[in-house]
Amino acid sequence: MVGYVGPPVRLAQLVIEPPHSLYVQSYRPREMTSGVVNADGWGAALWLDDAKAEPALYRSPQPIWADSNLGWIGDRLPLTAALAAVRSATPGIAYELSCVQPFARGRVAFLHNGFVTGWQRGPARMLREGLGDAAYQAVQGGSDSEGLFALLLDALDRGAASLPDAVRAALRRLERICARTETTAVATVLVCDGSVLVGARHAVGLLPASLYAAATLPAARELAWCFASEPLWPDGRFREVVDAGGPIGPPCGGASRRGAAGGGHLVRGARGMETGVWRAELDEARAFLLRAAACLPAARWAERPSAAYSPVGWHLGHVAATQARWLLPGDPLGERFGGFFDPAQTSKTERSDLPAPVQLLEYLGETLETVRRRLWDCAVPAVPGLPHDFLVHSIAQHELQHAEHVQVIAALCERRLQRAAPAAAPAAGRVEFAGGDATIGCDDVAEAYDNERPAQAVRVAPFWMDSAPVTAGQFAEFVQAGGYRSERWWTPEGWRWRAANEVGAPLGWPDVQPGQAVSCISWYEADAYARWRGARLPTEAEWETARRAGLPGCGQVWEWTASWFLPYPGFRPYPYDRYSTPWFGTHRVLRGGSWATHSRLGRPSFRNWYVPGFREIPAGLRCAGDL
Repeated sequence: MVGYVGPPVRLAQLVIEPPHSLYVQSYRPREMTSGVVNADGWGAALWLDDAKAEPALYRSPQPIWADSNLGWIGDRLPLTAALAAVRSATPGIAYELSCVQPFARGRVAFLHNGFVTGWQRGPARMLREGLGDAAYQAVQGGSDSEGLFALLLDALDRGAASLPDAVRAALRRLERICARTETTAVATVLVCDGSVLVGARHAVGLLPASLYAAATLPAARELAWCFASEPLWPDGRFREVVDAGGPIGPPCGGASRRGAAGGGHLVRGARGMETGVWRAELDEARAFLLRAAACLPAARWAERPSAAYSPVGWHLGHVAATQARWLLPGDPLGERFGGFFDPAQTSKTERSDLPAPVQLLEYLGETLETVRRRLWDCAVPAVPGLPHDFLVHSIAQHELQHAEHVQVIAALCERRLQRAAPAAAPAAGRVEFAGGDATIGCDDVAEAYDNERPAQAVRVAPFWMDSAPVTAGQFAEFVQAGGYRSERWWTPEGWRWRAANEVGAPLGWPDVQPGQAVSCISWYEADAYARWRGARLPTEAEWETARRAGLPGCGQVWEWTASWFLPYPGFRPYPYDRYSTPWFGTHRVLRGGSWATHSRLGRPSFRNWYVPGFREIPAGLRCAGDL
């Protein structure tokens, strides 16, 4: 099998033209241990250079060498990402088109090289019984490979924060299934969504199938990434994804020997580090950032729509400079523009004198490519006292946060921020929670920010919350009832803020749709509305408790809470002293994420914070009360 993501290439450059191409591997594989040829069909998922998110899927039950369409699709279709495979059917699995890979749903496609022993004697049923409805219905055939694809889809449906996280979750579930059914498995997989390519070399009780990776190809030398079961070229550019820890666990339970991935060899580098997963996280963040930047024409990247924000172009340069500073210490890339992209050295009023857009994009690309090469050599800087992979996770999340800012700035520039939230049905009622002992925060040191730690045991009294964020139509009733003219609904500080700023409605009002979540309101406005409703804002402990219990409707707008932004007991600042501490006690907490937030930052414990009077953000509310 082969996977690729990068600049446009032809399919033939991956599956036909290399000296040891997929075509050659179909009849002359070098490292195949379960057969001698791959003659039971072939297929490809192709992300064409046409701006569509979903791949074009081509599958044939014929051997690749017998397919008369191969020449045409190989030469004529430019693509920016691809998964392709030739098949050797596992004994007991049907020889039919429905079992030919890749499998795809939406923008995600999947390949599996391997097998699950005794698939039909137990693992198949156990796997299917644990699936959600959507993943279950996606399974069309009966192969073990499609079963693993269903595990991946289920992980995504259950809210996996990223494609690498979904792969981890799927392979961990496979381990549990194998342990309970006393079976073994080989599960080397490739997964792609057109922007991010993830490879995993994994096995349960057996040796994993081969997997190799290359950072460049002859046909695509910039920001290209390729996986293959066997090296396509003999020039040394492909390196084996090393199985640093040996087989994963015995076939019938007992103690397992696991690597740092916690249940598999997820794209591990030459010294057993999770190089490919790290790269995938950084690539995913970069794709999200560039999509955000595309929301505003590059000619407008120097605009500042508000004194509160920097221009889009400054955010792009800051992302690159920060990545270089932390992941490439001592590299001249970090000093290319001096301190211009350092917020401590350049005030917001000075940030519009930017390099040209093409220079900013080149800076982003060169920095990421250099980081990727350093990761390949396992040259990953570390912070004393923190996990070895902390900085990579932190830098990826930092980029995702700035991508959200970029989307907000673009919306402000085009005066559409107040109506950017998706339309949703108004809250049909409220959700009640019995309260009791709960846990808030997060103890995942590699992933969580310092203000999320350590996890806290709390006691929550019984409470209720709206079943959805308050809509613009519902908030309009407060405006029309004179809520902005009646001091009785406002705190003293809020009333003074309202009068000083002559605020009579949410920002951008009335250019809104009634069915959208109300947005662009300050904490003062959210608190006043809740009082007018005879309710209150939820505390952040209540909000997180509700979210962990399945609170619906999250992710439309950030939701103001009643809580001040304060450290949890046992707080320790990292990776530096002033990430959270300057804002404690003066800012209010928001939870849940918005339409502009990446799903990875939508975890229940994530805390956002702003001063109570700030409203140039996609922020709204839902009401709460005691039971």
